[in-house]
Amino acid sequence: MRKKNRGAPEAAMKLDAASAYALQCRMRNRFPLIAFLVLLFAASPALAQNFTELPRAFEVRGYPGQGDFQFVTAVALDRTDNTVTLLAGPPAGLFTFDADTGAALKFTPLEKALEPPAVMWRCGGPTVILTRAGFLAIGPDGLPVKDFTPPEHIPDALSRAVCAPSGELVFFDSANARIHAIARNQELKFVIGGQAGDKPLPRDAALLAPADGALDAVGELYVLEGKTGAVKRYSHRGEFRRVVVRRNSMDASVRLSRPALLAVDLQTRIWLFDQGDMSLKVYDDFGYLKYFITNTDRDGFLFQEPQWMSVSRDNRLLLLDTAVPVLRAFDLNTLP
Repeated sequence: MRKKNRGAPEAAMKLDAASAYALQCRMRNRFPLIAFLVLLFAASPALAQNFTELPRAFEVRGYPGQGDFQFVTAVALDRTDNTVTLLAGPPAGLFTFDADTGAALKFTPLEKALEPPAVMWRCGGPTVILTRAGFLAIGPDGLPVKDFTPPEHIPDALSRAVCAPSGELVFFDSANARIHAIARNQELKFVIGGQAGDKPLPRDAALLAPADGALDAVGELYVLEGKTGAVKRYSHRGEFRRVVVRRNSMDASVRLSRPALLAVDLQTRIWLFDQGDMSLKVYDDFGYLKYFITNTDRDGFLFQEPQWMSVSRDNRLLLLDTAVPVLRAFDLNTLP
């Protein structure tokens, strides 16, 4: 009869105990790191400064001698002369203001109100309005430009236009996920979207549905993706650089729900209006939440239905609220 090996169970037990002890030692060594990561994840929203009062520079509710606006159909910021123009009424017309002081500069009446949706831009030339009926261009004299022809390289389904200080125009086509940059001489500067030849672009570099966009002080382009909520950065030549802000990030400081509007200030801080909790969230260029701005202050609501947001030459955050309607400007130079 073969003798049982009584030493085998004892050896197995010793081995299991040794393995458990080794695992315990490894976990004990890693516990400080794990605890630090957990605390950082939990505390990261608190690292952002919560501003219940954003310094107001001015607000525009109407035009002198014309009364308050009852509707605002479109807005355009001309960075070449730092003016902001509203397609508003009544009476229906173009109302131009200084983008840094809110001073009324010019009123150009129109024969009739233009039904939304409308895309409007002015960039060192005529004020151009695109509606369902086509293009309407208004010259500096307030009269329609009869021989106006739209830019040759304008995208098919125009959804937004951004003016650069150099007079360059960046056009957004959300329907076809394309962005066209057109120089002042009307030449096509670059196109973002689609594929590079027959080879699909990497996921981060691919353009899915550009909901909004902004240019920083040196001409870098920031694009808010409507499908993913990510903010992507491109060079002044249209080259993809990186994803700056991700909505679905493991970093708890990125608490985005439904980002809808995008602006970039002179300090390259990224401003996002979040429809999810009706707030303004501000990120640095590395994607970390810097400021969390709630919707109310001592003067009441900051906004109800924001439809457009941009930054002026003197670092004023311009925000159009169509529910009131009102164009509010906030002084960003006072933020730490």
